Amino acid sequence: MGEGLGFSTIRGTVAGAVALFVAGGAVAEPRDKPPMAETEMALHDPLPREEVPTGPGVRAGSFVLFPVLGLGETFDDNIFASRDDRKADFVRTVSPALIAVTEGKDRFARLQIGAEAGLYKWHSSENYFDGHLSAESRMSLSAATQIFGGAWAGRDHEERESPNEVFGREPTRYFDLRGYGGVRHRMENLTLTAGGRVERLDFRDTSAAGGAINNDDRDRNILGGGVQASYALMDGFEPFIQAGLIARRYDDARDDNGFARDSTGMRFLAGARFRPAPNILAQAFAGLMIQNYDDARLKDIRRPALGASLNWTLAPETRLGAILDRALDETTLSGASGIVDTTAALFLRHGFTDRIAANLRLGLTRSEFPGAGRVDDLAFVGGTVSWRINSRFYLIGEYTWTGQTSTADGEAYRRNRVLLGLEGRF
Repeated sequence: MGEGLGFSTIRGTVAGAVALFVAGGAVAEPRDKPPMAETEMALHDPLPREEVPTGPGVRAGSFVLFPVLGLGETFDDNIFASRDDRKADFVRTVSPALIAVTEGKDRFARLQIGAEAGLYKWHSSENYFDGHLSAESRMSLSAATQIFGGAWAGRDHEERESPNEVFGREPTRYFDLRGYGGVRHRMENLTLTAGGRVERLDFRDTSAAGGAINNDDRDRNILGGGVQASYALMDGFEPFIQAGLIARRYDDARDDNGFARDSTGMRFLAGARFRPAPNILAQAFAGLMIQNYDDARLKDIRRPALGASLNWTLAPETRLGAILDRALDETTLSGASGIVDTTAALFLRHGFTDRIAANLRLGLTRSEFPGAGRVDDLAFVGGTVSWRINSRFYLIGEYTWTGQTSTADGEAYRRNRVLLGLEGRF
């Protein structure tokens, strides 16, 4: 089914999990970034086979090209994610993408170029024009050794419901450059993986009533790397351990509030991948996440790391998914060292016929701001129905409700969005 027109509503890893789970082998949303490891250490798994796009495709040498075009009309009853002064609007989206895939016995590569334009009926200052280029690949050097890597270059904008949004006259734009790479080597039942990643974030200044809002103090580089060892103890059960480092370095020595936000962190994990039945695939891990900040006024973060995922095929046309995830991100909030997001979510997909399918999703993200005493709870629930008109076109209807409560004044809100879209695959 088509999910290319879905909302970008949920912070953190949930959006990616939704795209991967509900797509059921379809083209992922053009704005999706290359998935990073759960612990930010770029122990990136080879590209899953189910991420190969569907559609007729066009052969061009060793590549198969998959052009995609999405058109959507969304009604949003709270475009600024505001508690009191709610503004509603209609948003028209156009999302073209071109995916090129080549695959052989010992190799896989995917190239993608995509864009998304959002045009508001009454609030044209909210219009956005995003785009990206990406490439990902894996290759077997031998029966035991595989290398993998990828790169991403994109222009994006910050959602108004982001806790880091500065609420200028227009959304904050930024450029995102990232790359990752690694090697995996198998020795009988033992598998060793080493990987690394680099990311560059460059935020544009935003206009405001009193002049421009400076966002240069958010520009930064992120470097990470780690190792993982897993052992196939028995059929369907593979425990693993993982460790890594991550460094975040800002261009400016101090932000506009006077804080030095450079930091260095470590992640330690132990967990297992298991398949208790042919139709159930699961993973769970726990450990420790540490982030130490250069500024003594910013509270160092030491939290349990945790995560789990479930993919359960209940019937040939019915799939149940679940995730539990904790992630640590940067913040612009004065006095807060970062944002610790803990997310739990459920997803259900059912195909009623070979042409009609539906997805349901619900979940909760708790966002903690160490050092600031702020806690946000963001709940979401939604559903999508898609109708495959023919081999090339899908009609999509979608509803999403999000609601947030917060210990900070003015940060609570409710939001409803309804989308009707058409997606073509050529």
